[in-house]
Amino acid sequence: MVSRKRQQAELMFSLGQFFGPILRIADNPNDFDADEKTRIFARFFHDHNAFNQLLVEFCNTGEPGHQYAIQFAQAQHQIGLIHALVVCQLIVDGSQGGKVEKDSLAFN
Repeated sequence: MVSRKRQQAELMFSLGQFFGPILRIADNPNDFDADEKTRIFARFFHDHNAFNQLLVEFCNTGEPGHQYAIQFAQAQHQIGLIHALVVCQLIVDGSQGGKVEKDSLAFN
């Protein structure tokens, strides 16, 4: 059985892997051409469900008798907002290969 701290560390690593490329674009949008942005956004959308599943596993397993439904809902809501922001930016700025402002990705 994986320890809770190790499971938490793996989730945090996965969080960085999931959001890292999007944040790099937000930090330096001019460093990426339209094709690179398209590939990064496509990967983000592909990985969304897999990351969500890791979050489900973390919140619902690992500690007998505990279920972190509220924390899961909060995290899922924030991830959903970011997902929606990326979609909206891609629709609005689609001709530019997608432009995402870092401030719009901040967690509230």
